[in-house]
Amino acid sequence: MSLIQLNLPNPPGGKLALGSERGFVAGLSEIFAGIRSHSGQYVSPSTALRASAVLACIRILTEDIAACPLNLFRRTPQGSTMASNHPLFRLLHDTPNNWQTSFELREGMLLDLLLHGRAFCEKIIGRDGITSLVPLQAQRMTYLSPLPDFLPPDSPIVWLYSSPTETRAIFDDQLWRVSTLAESATVEGRAIVLLAREAIGLLMAAEQQGARLFSNGIQTDVVFKVQDELDKDQKDNLRNSLQETYGGVGNAWRALLLEGGIDVAKIGLTAQESQYLETRQFQTADIARIFRIPDVMLGIATGKTATFASAEQFFNSYVRFTLQPWFRRIEQTITRDLLSTEEQGTLYARHDIDSITRADLATRYAAHSVGIASGFLTRNEARQMEDLPQLPGLDEPLSPLNMGSGNPTALARQLARNCAAHEAKLLADGKSRADVYTKLLPGYLRDKAGLSLVKCAEYCSARLGASDTSDGVELLTKLLIAG
Repeated sequence: MSLIQLNLPNPPGGKLALGSERGFVAGLSEIFAGIRSHSGQYVSPSTALRASAVLACIRILTEDIAACPLNLFRRTPQGSTMASNHPLFRLLHDTPNNWQTSFELREGMLLDLLLHGRAFCEKIIGRDGITSLVPLQAQRMTYLSPLPDFLPPDSPIVWLYSSPTETRAIFDDQLWRVSTLAESATVEGRAIVLLAREAIGLLMAAEQQGARLFSNGIQTDVVFKVQDELDKDQKDNLRNSLQETYGGVGNAWRALLLEGGIDVAKIGLTAQESQYLETRQFQTADIARIFRIPDVMLGIATGKTATFASAEQFFNSYVRFTLQPWFRRIEQTITRDLLSTEEQGTLYARHDIDSITRADLATRYAAHSVGIASGFLTRNEARQMEDLPQLPGLDEPLSPLNMGSGNPTALARQLARNCAAHEAKLLADGKSRADVYTKLLPGYLRDKAGLSLVKCAEYCSARLGASDTSDGVELLTKLLIAG
């Protein structure tokens, strides 16, 4: 759907024809002036960006999403690994072309998506595949639709790109294309700022009103009373004199000198009483709802005191419900447009969300300790998460019991040593051998080593009748391995 169709009312008797003279003139008007909202403000992608709340929301989205590293992964039987040797990895993660970084390219694409509803990059293909990604301006791209508002099955998708030097047709398979809010059977997205033009127009009107208030410097809640009737020239002279002498920020709070029987009075209309401040605050919150930005990120006072716990929940909700859809939208278009049919089954792109949800140092180290102690995280994997170099001997998962290797024999032997040390301590404390092997040790072996009652009795009977001075480690190891 074109910009013309999206924002102009339909003429009587049917839709506006894209090729008509009226459509062309209206389209130029929208591009250069914007769309007139009911508040009287002309809203266009460029004017909407000048509204403070809109600019804040767009900056939050574009910068946060572009700041997340975009990686390429390969699926393997052992799990996913980073495909850093693939040519596309460098384009997505580091430098997509000779003059942009990955951050700059994706920030510009997000800006086009929010302002125009779509974003484009042209694929430059060489002998080894895609060699660079060149951004194209979304406002210069026109969809050549064979049928209005409908995409026939298996029909070629062609775009017309009008640059300052040329106009050329580009097939869709030459592009990396991302769109938002596209209707079914169409490929053209809708611009969020144009769909929300009434809310943005009201915000622009409120900002303009505040700017004029401080620019003029004289509030409209002041009236001047005169004893005699003034003619038009006298009124104009009085008004101009007051404006020149007391108008503007530089003349604020200047003493007012009145003569000729002129008196001053207030009519009680202030900015607060006219709900100007409330309007500004409501419109800012309304814009935040449109972009799904938490109020706390825009500094909006909602009357509730935000704590660290509630702020953390706000940010978690922001990542889950605001950023996640944008991540998925971009990642799936990468699979569709930048990977071959054969690669789509083994390769996929994924944003590193941990870079923005990264906890503080103490919390991260505590989580690493739990993972290492539980045996599902190696010490080198934890070091990699902290951007530390790998060290030899730290690739084996540790046991949750003894922090040793995952070898079952070694685990059983270490556990047997621990039980034998406890046995020796009981004997060294002066306990009789009968009490140790019939009352004290069986329960310990059952609880700490997990031996059955039968094997506990077998071990204790053998140790009670043993005539040598061995510590029983070998016997207990065999029983532990046998289960």
